[in-house]
Amino acid sequence: MSTSHCTLALIAVCLIQGSTATPGWGVSVPDSLFAVQGTSVIFNCSFQYPDKPPISPSNITAKWLISPCDLKSLELYNNQEKNNNHKVSFIGDLSKKNCSLQISEINTTYNGAYCFRFEIKDFNSWTGRSPVHLTVYARPTKPIISFSTELVEGINTSLICSSSNVAQNAEPSLNWYGISDEAAEQRKVNEQIGNLSSYLVFIPSYQDHKKIIKCSVNYSNYLYSDEANITLQVKYAPKNITIQGDSGSQMEIKEGDKVSLTCTSNSFPEATYTWYKREEDRSQTESLNFTGATLTFHNISRRDSGFYNCAATNSLGNETSEALEIRVQYAPKHIAIQGGNRSQLDIKEGDKVSLTCTSNSYPEATYTWYKREEDRSQTESFNFTGATLTFHNISRRDSGFYNCAATNYLGKETSEALEIRVQYKPAEVNISRVGMSFHCTAIANPLAQITWNYTSNAKPVINGNRTNSTLTLQTMSNICVSCQAQNKYGHISSEKQCFKTSQTSILVQVITGSISGAVLLLVIVLLIRRKDMFRGKKPEIDSQPVLHNGPQDPKQGNQMSVSVTNRVYDNLSMNESLGEKQDAPRRDSANALVYASIRFDKKPKDLKPEKPNTEQLMYSNIQQDNQVTGSTGGAVYENVDKFKTISKEAGGTQKDSEDSILYACIVVKDNPHNPKPEKH
Repeated sequence: MSTSHCTLALIAVCLIQGSTATPGWGVSVPDSLFAVQGTSVIFNCSFQYPDKPPISPSNITAKWLISPCDLKSLELYNNQEKNNNHKVSFIGDLSKKNCSLQISEINTTYNGAYCFRFEIKDFNSWTGRSPVHLTVYARPTKPIISFSTELVEGINTSLICSSSNVAQNAEPSLNWYGISDEAAEQRKVNEQIGNLSSYLVFIPSYQDHKKIIKCSVNYSNYLYSDEANITLQVKYAPKNITIQGDSGSQMEIKEGDKVSLTCTSNSFPEATYTWYKREEDRSQTESLNFTGATLTFHNISRRDSGFYNCAATNSLGNETSEALEIRVQYAPKHIAIQGGNRSQLDIKEGDKVSLTCTSNSYPEATYTWYKREEDRSQTESFNFTGATLTFHNISRRDSGFYNCAATNYLGKETSEALEIRVQYKPAEVNISRVGMSFHCTAIANPLAQITWNYTSNAKPVINGNRTNSTLTLQTMSNICVSCQAQNKYGHISSEKQCFKTSQTSILVQVITGSISGAVLLLVIVLLIRRKDMFRGKKPEIDSQPVLHNGPQDPKQGNQMSVSVTNRVYDNLSMNESLGEKQDAPRRDSANALVYASIRFDKKPKDLKPEKPNTEQLMYSNIQQDNQVTGSTGGAVYENVDKFKTISKEAGGTQKDSEDSILYACIVVKDNPHNPKPEKH
């Protein structure tokens, strides 16, 4: 035996010894592994050796051998050499005595047995006794799903799932997903070795349209599965027709908005659409000249309010949606006030009257009421917001012009004014007196007729209108006067005015009622003054002037103004007579007549009858700036004193009376430019 042969024999003996049971040495691997082509497989492996002395992992060589696992075996993996097969990787940890190996994307060429061997530098080596047996099954093709006929709702049909390159030893199967077992029946058919098919028989529904159906091929014992899916296209007539708007809600549609209504349905093939409208106050539905799925109002108005339907149609049938109500909201318009079932001329005080404000608006408007009285320009609002304003017991104070305003969140509009005139019987009949003129007034609607009642045989003069009448009497005797106002609702009388004539009252009457009396007063004063001047004595006036009625022929001359109470007497002028002949030359004669005229702008207030010891004439001092001075001809007039009556109250207190009389007394003095004649 040659040396080489001995060496080989020794090596063989060593290998055999490495495989025998030796205390502290060994390799553990599974007996068999199964894998499907294209997947990964892991050889779980562990080894052991004596730890004395301690061995570094770098001194260990790890090898995976292809059976028969001897010195001539091919190496699947060696950690001391560069690994050119990227599908094989060592995943163990030699420091932990883990020798696991992974093969990825495995195929049938890896069918066989494999052993693990480790060698320790300067120590010993060991090869596992039992190899791991790997079986790789062929990978089935991805399943294919097909159907025998067109899918139509209600018509029986079947789906077919098939796969090839199937390893029968791997116990393959085809499974369906997406159709319930109650609705379908599965039938498996193996047409030939290596191929696998399955049938799914069912009656499709519209609910199956666009449903995803899956079919998977499985090697259940080896955790392998692959699947395919399809989306069903089931033909059916339109269903579930609805209308959708692009606003959140039909209640928020405002006039002028852009609004779109979209008709949707479940149908295959796709449906065409027809639109219909029914107005709220009509029962008949009208079709619109539009066939699209979306109906658009670019500028919606209140006229577009109503109930809308759409109908969906395809070759298998048609269906109509439920009605969608559209209510277009708009600001109040056409505001008006109704006075119930009566006109404003029929309203009388105490009646129940209702005013109703109406408007066209959506949403419903709230109402505000306003009133303007006839003699005022300002309008006042009521503390009332209802549509109907009710007067349960209307009075004259309710007369006026009424407006109502209708408001919603889109705007506000106000009605035209409605005038209310409440009719009532006469009231507030009052009588007043100025001299011998009596004035009677009353308020009434309709206008009242005024009649007079008075005593004495005085001659009356009556003028004025129906509710404003004046009675003038020409008498100096005691008298009582009253008036009465009457319309169709009733009558009412004033209190009686009774008074006694006196010197003071006559004087007041003459001053305020007769311009001629004032003129004669001045004429008398001037005549007395002229005569006394020629006789050489100074006139004395120690008593109040007495006024007499008489004609006057005033001419334009110098003017003054005198204020009496609240009246102004102006145009006080003096003129001198031209003598007996009209054509005689003017001369400053002592007998020349100088006189004045006074114009009364307003009548003084009424005076109550005098009472003994209750009134007296009081003189008021006239300030310098209150004096009136006039000059004409040869006389100067000054010292105008004012007189007024004042009343005494209980206890002797004096006060100014509202009815006090203010008048003037004029004193004529010498003209410095025309000296008096000498006395003899």
